[in-house]
Amino acid sequence: MVLEEEIGSAFEIQSVAWHWLPIEESFATCDGFELHMGYCTADELGDSFDDNYDAGTKTLVYSNSSLYVTPGSGDWTTIDLATPFWYNGSGNLIIEVEWDNGTEDNSYYCGEWNTGSTRCLKSEDGGPA
Repeated sequence: MVLEEEIGSAFEIQSVAWHWLPIEESFATCDGFELHMGYCTADELGDSFDDNYDAGTKTLVYSNSSLYVTPGSGDWTTIDLATPFWYNGSGNLIIEVEWDNGTEDNSYYCGEWNTGSTRCLKSEDGGPA
């Protein structure tokens, strides 16, 4: 989740990007990949993914039955959204990334930071971790 004060103003989100960290493989194949965006009133996330969204705001902005992820220029991986998301300048923004690992180890290591609060959730095998 990105807090409203970190975003600043209204704008159209046309793509998302991750900075790859050279820890493991430089690629992953993510089956059933989906990326959602929406608004969240709270400044911290609860355990239930869908309950964190403000009602009616969860929007599918990108999906791919088998997304191949690999770093591009400067080790950034960019996904152009099929449906750009209009952020209206008010509220916290949830960016949810989901895929089905199946039997594959589809780990793709990217940069992170400690926000000091619960603003990132991870779930494996159907439950929050």
